[in-house]
Amino acid sequence: MVRSYDVGSLPLPDGLKLEDFSALAESYNAWKYFYPDRYAPFRDAVIKGYLDKQKWVDIPNYPQFRDMNEMFRSMINGVEKINGAYVFTDVPSIPASAATIPEVSVIMEEAGRIYEEVGEKFRMKVCITGPYTLSYPFGDSTGYACSTIGGLLKAVVKSNIFDEKRGKVELVVFDEPLLGLINDSRLDNGSPWRDGILKSLEDLLQVAKAKGAETGLHLHSTSVDVMGLNNLDVIESHFDDPFYQTENTKRLLEKHEKWTKLPITYTQYDKLISTDNPELVAAVWKKIKKKEIDPAMYLEPWETMSLRLEKLGKMFGERGKYAGGECGLLSFPTYDCAMESLRRQSLAIADYNSKALG
Repeated sequence: MVRSYDVGSLPLPDGLKLEDFSALAESYNAWKYFYPDRYAPFRDAVIKGYLDKQKWVDIPNYPQFRDMNEMFRSMINGVEKINGAYVFTDVPSIPASAATIPEVSVIMEEAGRIYEEVGEKFRMKVCITGPYTLSYPFGDSTGYACSTIGGLLKAVVKSNIFDEKRGKVELVVFDEPLLGLINDSRLDNGSPWRDGILKSLEDLLQVAKAKGAETGLHLHSTSVDVMGLNNLDVIESHFDDPFYQTENTKRLLEKHEKWTKLPITYTQYDKLISTDNPELVAAVWKKIKKKEIDPAMYLEPWETMSLRLEKLGKMFGERGKYAGGECGLLSFPTYDCAMESLRRQSLAIADYNSKALG
């Protein structure tokens, strides 16, 4: 049986502005008890997003409506953006009161409501932007920013894993889209900084494992070898990555006792419209904004997703433990369109599992 989880990101439901939502999120943990009515739109959006995902995803991530980088950088005191680059202006820290992701706070507070809606103990995924991706805009030539941020993120990992009778965090995935995607000599074999940068990830994975969660790493390229990360369970990347094209990958996963998530649909909405015609893409977006067409018409049908999963399933066997979209759904034009993609993914996975069971 293949289970599903989503990468995390979503467009906001209609009627909410990102700047307003983000402002409420950043002040939620500090002021929620003083001004509960003010934060109702934030709480309602988070719960709606989580429950809607729960209909179609086995282990739904908290709804990540905000920018995946800024939401974690905003937790850190002593960091400023100057002339387009991030710098440490003071001893960096993450106060204990700020270490819990606001969206996760809402889900923990509303665990009873979610439990009643789901009808059983709910399983949840938490994504955390990794230290390499968060530190890259610091322009650090040594890896100091990466190791510093990695150390700070340990408190975030500890504060966002829970297991109680109504729900639990089953999976923690570190999002590192820049790792291996960009040319960085610090990660070359033999570089004096390579081991330190990867150790920042290893330490975070170890914290998550110690708290009882399965661990994962979301990449856009696997050109940097992460098989040696001892506390890493699941590796996932984008569909066009050679990781999913070679038979040797399965042997490496078996050797290192790791698993993968099988990508069954593209999630860059522009690519779903056209891969080589930017004029068509622009024309379609114009019609979508005018509400002249349903954006779901450009989603891949679930049958296509099922065929893709069948092919990957044969290649990876039991090492293909999970399946789902290759990335988040933030590029989708509407919330409803994103949910329709999750619905189709669910149908494809159910179809695959039913065939596997005979």
